[in-house]
Amino acid sequence: MSFDESLQEKLARHLSSAAVPREPDFNPLSPGGRHPRELEIRGVPVVIVDPHNEVFYYWAMARRGLRKTPTLIHVDSHPDMLSAKSSFEEGYGKPLSAGTDREIWRYATHDLHIASFIEPAVEGNIILPRVLWYDPGMDHVNICDHHTDLNNSRY
Repeated sequence: MSFDESLQEKLARHLSSAAVPREPDFNPLSPGGRHPRELEIRGVPVVIVDPHNEVFYYWAMARRGLRKTPTLIHVDSHPDMLSAKSSFEEGYGKPLSAGTDREIWRYATHDLHIASFIEPAVEGNIILPRVLWYDPGMDHVNICDHHTDLNNSRY
């Protein structure tokens, strides 16, 4: 499967223009002590984050430039699909699509957690409700539908 060139260009342009917002309580080092790292692998824009929940911000920025909601292929030994403490709308009084870059960064880093960033991405229409989860230790792909029991997934 080849990556749509125009989609790739849009994503690269959007990610390069989406600077992490600075605010008085913003710590440029994540709790894991690493800066988010943006790079390109074989022409595909990639962001490496630690902790995991910071990726929510980059997904939200990338989603703004896409016409279609993408499918997440999640490669991890943990599902990371717990519910968040609160939705973006509950915390900020508006839908995620109306959030500012700073509000989305704050939500990703203060309200989300390393195991609770995928479900809020589904709820915010950043990714589709069907998540393909590959657990390298189990060597199979789970097809997880939003709000379903992960143990009932197909593979």
